[in-house]
Amino acid sequence: MRGKVYDLLEQRVEDLATLPGVAVQLIEKCSQTDVRISELASLIEADQAIAAKILRLANSAFYGRPSAVSTIREAVMMLGLETVRALGLSTGVYAVFERQPTQDRGGLERLWQHGIAVALCAREISRRVGHKERERAFVAGLLHDIGQVVLAQHLPESYPAVIATARTAHLPLERAERDMLETDHAEVGGWLLERWHLPPELRLPVSLHHQATLPASGDATAVTACIIQVADWLATSQGLGSPWRDDSVMLVPQCRATLAIEDDALIQLCLGLDKRVSQVAVAMGLSAISPDVFQRALYSANRSLAQMAVELD
Repeated sequence: MRGKVYDLLEQRVEDLATLPGVAVQLIEKCSQTDVRISELASLIEADQAIAAKILRLANSAFYGRPSAVSTIREAVMMLGLETVRALGLSTGVYAVFERQPTQDRGGLERLWQHGIAVALCAREISRRVGHKERERAFVAGLLHDIGQVVLAQHLPESYPAVIATARTAHLPLERAERDMLETDHAEVGGWLLERWHLPPELRLPVSLHHQATLPASGDATAVTACIIQVADWLATSQGLGSPWRDDSVMLVPQCRATLAIEDDALIQLCLGLDKRVSQVAVAMGLSAISPDVFQRALYSANRSLAQMAVELD
């Protein structure tokens, strides 16, 4: 079955094979040590979607600037290269998938919101534990469930049954995927990022984010993978999980040991997460989190913070 799944995906995702040109150039430019701000600004100005999102993010409540940012150059200088790189990549990814037919557009939007929640948590965890690759962790968090998008859009005849089985049998979604497809969305996400020629530092945390055993903890990529697992767990515990799973996300003990993050710090990360996600979602051109999701998030927060304290004890 595994081979058949990838054969089908190969046949059906030809239009996913490449990212938009400006997004690719932006990623490459931001990776250069001698890049000029003026070069980046000119490149961004050539893509209206990326330019609009960068200006919107720079002027959003998330950054809280007292005065408006009116030029791309100002926005790039304020946001920094890694944030611009992340926004360029995410905009390119959204553009690719917006062109695809889907039976659950609302579900896809909520999945992107979940990605933002995990990305924000991943960046903050990175900061708290002194992980230098914090923006790379942000991007990996943003893309960690992209395999779910691929499976939902390109296996419409079989993936809904996988989701239904996970819900009725109370199985983790990735377990149902492995049982029925012989692969899971984490592996599919890694496969897609490899097709896009993204570096292992991004691919591996995505492909490993549901693995019970991770590479040696001294490896920076393994640390990022641990951060993504913890960030996914935190976001889901706050009612900001994937719309296609009802179960909680497993937290691998190795991740806590690797990160050595204080219990109180994990709990503090959850406070106000829903509002921060909504701010960034709007800045990135997505819908704000709906009131019913806010209510679920508030309920989940009140219910789970005490439970988290017990689990982390």
